[in-house]
Amino acid sequence: MLKAQSAVEFLSVYGFVILVIAIAIAVLVLFISIPKTILPTQCSFLSGFSCVDGIYTINSTAGVNSILLISATDMQPGIVNISRFSGYIDYHESTSGYCVPSVATEGQKVYCIANIGVTPSFGSVYFGTFDIYANYCTPASSNFYTTKCPADSNYTYGGNIRTQTVKLNFGKNTNTQINITNSQKSAVPAHFQELVSFNPSGYVLYERPDLGNIRFYYKSKELYSWCEANCSSSATGNAIFWVKIPVAIPPSHNLSISMYILPLTVGYSGQYAGEAPQLSCPDPADTAGCATYGKYDNGANVFDAYWNFSGTTLPPSLIPYTSSGSSIIVDQGLTVDTGSGSWAGVVSASKSIAPIISETFVESQSGGALSGGIAQQIGYYTYSAGYDFNGWSGSIGEGSLSVGMNSGQNIDLQIATPGVDGMAWVSDNSQAYYKNYVLSFSTASDLSMPKNLYTSLGVFCCSGGDIIRYYWLLTRTYPPNGVMPVAHIGSVSIIS
Repeated sequence: MLKAQSAVEFLSVYGFVILVIAIAIAVLVLFISIPKTILPTQCSFLSGFSCVDGIYTINSTAGVNSILLISATDMQPGIVNISRFSGYIDYHESTSGYCVPSVATEGQKVYCIANIGVTPSFGSVYFGTFDIYANYCTPASSNFYTTKCPADSNYTYGGNIRTQTVKLNFGKNTNTQINITNSQKSAVPAHFQELVSFNPSGYVLYERPDLGNIRFYYKSKELYSWCEANCSSSATGNAIFWVKIPVAIPPSHNLSISMYILPLTVGYSGQYAGEAPQLSCPDPADTAGCATYGKYDNGANVFDAYWNFSGTTLPPSLIPYTSSGSSIIVDQGLTVDTGSGSWAGVVSASKSIAPIISETFVESQSGGALSGGIAQQIGYYTYSAGYDFNGWSGSIGEGSLSVGMNSGQNIDLQIATPGVDGMAWVSDNSQAYYKNYVLSFSTASDLSMPKNLYTSLGVFCCSGGDIIRYYWLLTRTYPPNGVMPVAHIGSVSIIS
């Protein structure tokens, strides 16, 4: 009896151990047998930077040799002035290398490229190392554009990579100078949003189809940029980028920034470089329920105030106002339906300082122009006791003061085709209205320009039944005398 019991205990204990060992061996055999094509890239830095991604590709542009691309994020405070980048793949040293941008601060992404004088085997797995050579210093952030690190502050930031060779159209890195001219007698303020427009067909050899590899820099510091329209290498019209300029431009002066077109393997980051929210959807005209709506939208980093109506609820900073029978639907965009009512819309609870421009991208879903002759409205509201115009009123948290609207404070335009409607409160008793950035008309009112403005948009129509859809709403800095500085784009230089 005791022998039988001992045998059972032996099998129970050691049988379980043998089973675990068998499973471990099976998993090991399975891992070894996995095709190397599905093993992920492994990339890491020893210090200073965090590796975002690594790519080792046959240089399809030249037809020979290879390229190592490391995308990394600076993880340390201060300034890193990069002088050189090098890489080793299977003991083959790179012949040249560089990083774009060549200056980085904490949280900034850099793209480092090393040219290696061997032609690898497509699909094979390679091991290698890489180094960023730089000077490093920790000046105050306000001195970023004027401070130079001491020449003896040399640092090497090393890392390693294991990756599989891929065949990619790497393209070429280009650098184009943009000269921004302020022709007015007033200064362009710092953090101004500059309109940069160009025909993508002139750069089609270097661009991604969505223009996601275009970046803007000032003194090697990456600038926030947002592609609004014609964000395609095959676009027939000009691409429209908004770039946030970090420094002021004095009256009658110029400012030079750079536009880099990075490797074709680089796309929008959604942080410094982004695009309008609907452009991330497979069909930008049908965004309802789109899981990628706003995937690369960084408008909040570019503009003074910004809303893209992502998700299915309004953000806390926007408050809905509807009449009986009207409705507001948020579903990757904002749909305003007057239904059997007469008006509906939203108003911002966030203050803006005048003068500013408020703009929205909007289209009618009522089959063309709106039915009542009074179309969508975008305007500014002031808190002032006694205001109650066109049915828009209500307290939003400042005592008994209510939101008010005057006919001199709203756009009243037909929107048979999608476009950008805008309004600027220019000065006391004066407002200007824009359609696709072209002045439509201006009005004079009996209202002084308040110190604080509250952005709003919506539909007001005497007969009801109008449905329109908004994709984004923003406010940006008003240019001197309403004149946007002109961005002159120079010739393309190839970075080797």
